[in-house]
Amino acid sequence: MVPSQLTNLPDQEIFLLLKKNNRHIWEYIYDKYSPAIYGIICSITDDKVLAEKIFIDAFVEVKEKQVLLKISHSICVHLLRFTYQFAVNKLKEYEVNPAVNYPVVPASLINFLCIQCGSIKEAASILNITEEEIPKKLRFEFLALRQVKENKMAIV
Repeated sequence: MVPSQLTNLPDQEIFLLLKKNNRHIWEYIYDKYSPAIYGIICSITDDKVLAEKIFIDAFVEVKEKQVLLKISHSICVHLLRFTYQFAVNKLKEYEVNPAVNYPVVPASLINFLCIQCGSIKEAASILNITEEEIPKKLRFEFLALRQVKENKMAIV
């Protein structure tokens, strides 16, 4: 499979390509999930240089330790949980206190579902929307995180 064919893959297809050691799948994973990963890191530190370093280290760690091969579903959730814990640990190593206040926008739903381990039903109730509307809101938040990443990268 070539990169142009790697679009909107379901998690099971990603797992299959990872197991086959497809050389393009990591580019796809990076392109798809890096805004959310970077957004999680930026939500706990304002230091852009440190956030970039942790971002790179986290992604390398996911690949080298084959984190994604140890799960069977929900790549995004696992990546964000792993990234959050990895970033908190790295900040502690650097003797930097992670920020405890998460921004309400742009990732409140992502934060609730992935970091606080809330359920879709709880999120729908809190946001006063239907469970069917949750995926649309998640897509919106991921797009917003991508924009945050692009804006921060442009400033550096």
